[in-house]
Amino acid sequence: MLLGENYGTELLNVGSCGLHKVHDACKTAMVAAGWGLEKVLKSMYRLLEDTPARREDYFKTSQCTQAPLKFCAHRWLENSKVAQGAFDILPHFKKFCDSAAKKEITQPQTESFETVRTAVNNDMFLSSKLAFFVSFSKQLEPFLRKYQTDNPMVPFLFTDLHNLTFAVLRRFVKKEIIANLSSTSDILNFSVNDPQNHVTGHAVDIGFVADSVIKDLKRERKVTDLQILNFKNDCKLIMVAFMEKFLAKSPLQYLLVKDLACLDPSIIIQDKANAAKKLKRILQTLVKSRKFNATECDAVIFEFVTFIEQSAVNGSLSAFSRETDRLDSFYHDLLSGRNEFQNVWSVVQMLLMLSHGQATVERGFSVNKEMEEYNMAERTLISRRVIVDHIRNQGGVDNIEITPKMLTSASSAHSRYMLYLDSQKEKTEQHTKKAINKNYLKVNCRP
Repeated sequence: MLLGENYGTELLNVGSCGLHKVHDACKTAMVAAGWGLEKVLKSMYRLLEDTPARREDYFKTSQCTQAPLKFCAHRWLENSKVAQGAFDILPHFKKFCDSAAKKEITQPQTESFETVRTAVNNDMFLSSKLAFFVSFSKQLEPFLRKYQTDNPMVPFLFTDLHNLTFAVLRRFVKKEIIANLSSTSDILNFSVNDPQNHVTGHAVDIGFVADSVIKDLKRERKVTDLQILNFKNDCKLIMVAFMEKFLAKSPLQYLLVKDLACLDPSIIIQDKANAAKKLKRILQTLVKSRKFNATECDAVIFEFVTFIEQSAVNGSLSAFSRETDRLDSFYHDLLSGRNEFQNVWSVVQMLLMLSHGQATVERGFSVNKEMEEYNMAERTLISRRVIVDHIRNQGGVDNIEITPKMLTSASSAHSRYMLYLDSQKEKTEQHTKKAINKNYLKVNCRP
């Protein structure tokens, strides 16, 4: 309200960052199962970290040259490689623990070793748990890879989130129930934790590798049918917890996110009339938030319909590729500079500026951290960031054009730096003099 009252406009809400929602939902779900995978994976890494003698014992007893990778607690979905590596070397860690028990090597007196030894010797489902985690996280990783970019992605957000939701639901929800989820409201109002909507425990999709490991354990009579059922129910619990967390405050809840799909070339090709309806609803939202003049809406809709009906444009829409083309460049080439589309182009520019997440900002924090040094001044940090951003924008150092002006600037850099130091010294002296005079007046002008 304050924004509307003070500035005559309101924010456009597209929900929480999709990347954070998926990450947080995965972490919440895995913790809810109580498997303790985080502790095991961290212990495997710490056991051999910074201990050359212990690593040598491990490589010697296990005849394995592969070491565990480091687990990242705040990026659960990027730990699939860590879990896959742990799955691959789990038998070798068991050999290492057995050799320590037989006193063939020095037994580590650490908490990490006790955690690993207990896990590999007592948890018959440890390999299955790791395999399920790898399967589940790999199903979510493509979404993360797509949206860790600076490209405008909001027009694709609803479709990708919608597909991701159904991909997870198919692993534990009955087919006939999924078939009835025909609208977004059906998905958002769906009771994810209702057992009546779930398949039986044995029918839960835990992934191909995890299922193969379970079959091997059963064939070797190391686990019972009841234990297998309990494990699959734990996997279902993880997916239920993920969906509950994921759908809460999800961008799927916002009609604007759904309507922004009208700028997705594939959606336009599928149903042009529906794309025009979506744009009309977007204009209503823009007018309501006082970001657009209602008198110009008819012109925008007319130009949009005219634009998508052109045969040349249809060819371009069909040829658009998300992997190689940027949506802003795509529409710029088709709309910019054309008087007949100037109104719709102004709206498209506004919509493509909406952010799909915070990846760009947080990546900037990481860059700053890498460049920071002790006693670095703000001006130096800003200058380095400008250089880094320019190099990335040009596609690498090899693509930077070395101009005469740049060479002249570089050659005179030291002299400019010395002048800067002199000016800073002068400012400091003036500030000191003012402080001395101020203190003198305070002391001598007392009543």
